[in-house]
Amino acid sequence: ALLNKLMQQNLASPLINYHMGLAYELIGERKNALETIKLAYDLGHPIFLIESEPDLEMLRQDKSYNLR
Repeated sequence: ALLNKLMQQNLASPLINYHMGLAYELIGERKNALETIKLAYDLGHPIFLIESEPDLEMLRQDKSYNLR
């Protein structure tokens, strides 16, 4: 509930979306993590930060992971 409330208030922030995606991944909500990380990328979050984050390693291996 808190994550959703924060997301509604910060939809246009790549940094907030990146951290929300990371939080979703860490709590096991892969679908939300994929969507939010993609949104962060689309909003301008640097891909090298996404692709070098150790906590997103399993997400990057997911067949649904595709930023481009």
